[in-house]
Amino acid sequence: MNKRVILNLALLVIIAALALLAWFKPGIKHPPVQPALTTLKPADIHDIRISSHAGATIHLHRQTESNWQMVAPHALRADDYLIKAFLDNLAIPTISHFKTTGTDLARYGLADPQLRLHLNDTEIDFGSTEPLQGHRYVKLGDTVYLTTGTLFYRLSHDALWWVSKHVLPPAAQITALQLP
Repeated sequence: MNKRVILNLALLVIIAALALLAWFKPGIKHPPVQPALTTLKPADIHDIRISSHAGATIHLHRQTESNWQMVAPHALRADDYLIKAFLDNLAIPTISHFKTTGTDLARYGLADPQLRLHLNDTEIDFGSTEPLQGHRYVKLGDTVYLTTGTLFYRLSHDALWWVSKHVLPPAAQITALQLP
């Protein structure tokens, strides 16, 4: 073999080694996967209650597979799209979590939570935000989770936010209009 062939083979081995290093990335540790806030499936939820300091308790109940009804504070048809969007966000990943044993919940705004959510029989309390990045403390069972504020802001509306924006029921057909 001549020098040119040996040089090309050596360069090929170096390129292959660099490609393997770039692909497998040795020495880089991936952060552990944090659990989702809740394992409840949206299809299993049939009853939602939202309580806050700002207003009355909002009670939403599933009528059929995709139709929701507001039971309290007003008996009105609920906005199915908003509720579906909210339920789809329940599985948001958490940033960190810790057990509440020996923890001062008032420090995290959870002794008297700003918002309390009941999904069927599961209670979720929303506390204050952490000062550095604005993430929200959320208590579920005996665990406090740190999450983004997305779920809290979806829930912190008044009762009329959840009312359907459609003027007529879905099956209604206009047969006549009478104008003054």
